[in-house]
Amino acid sequence: MRITAPVLEIKTPFLCAKRDKGKYIHRGMADMKITAEVTAGVCKFKTVIQAESDGEGKVELKITSLCPQCKRMEKTITAADPYAELFGAGDNEGESVYEKAQRLAVHKTCPVPLGILKAIEAAAGLALPVSASIEMSKGE
Repeated sequence: MRITAPVLEIKTPFLCAKRDKGKYIHRGMADMKITAEVTAGVCKFKTVIQAESDGEGKVELKITSLCPQCKRMEKTITAADPYAELFGAGDNEGESVYEKAQRLAVHKTCPVPLGILKAIEAAAGLALPVSASIEMSKGE
């Protein structure tokens, strides 16, 4: 008896990708250049993330930060495979963004690694470039 895995299709209004034999083929929105600005918690350090698809399935990154911990990511996180980062598939060559951030001693609740992933996702045409936020308040 032979069992074959089905081809996975992901469809949204802006994405049509097909996974076949472990490879994702992007056939969606035009690739974009994205700039994301993250201001993290109490520290108020600002990090700017520029992400641009190279047209070959990778996203090039430029990270600029005033935070001493996030500054370490500027030279370490310079490119990513969006499918490996977001779906655990594709061409994952080494550590993920979160693994690199942890190794570089970025605070575990720092929103910058998530901002990097959101920029990668939008630059690859896998999501619309829409802002996200976390609002905190004390209970009464």
